[in-house]
Amino acid sequence: MPNQQNGGWSVNPNVAGDDRGNTKASINVEHKGQDHDFHAGWGKVIRGPNKAKPTWNVGGKFRW
Repeated sequence: MPNQQNGGWSVNPNVAGDDRGNTKASINVEHKGQDHDFHAGWGKVIRGPNKAKPTWNVGGKFRW
């Protein structure tokens, strides 16, 4: 993801293929704050032999 030293939101969409014929779509979102960080992501193989249900994640942290 891009460097976020000054804080703010970052959105990183991606579509990529591999040598086995799979095409995966994903998106990651991050927010860097002065005393907190937040991140979330979603991904899915949309075409190919490994096609499956999507995966996702959400997390964050507070700095005291």
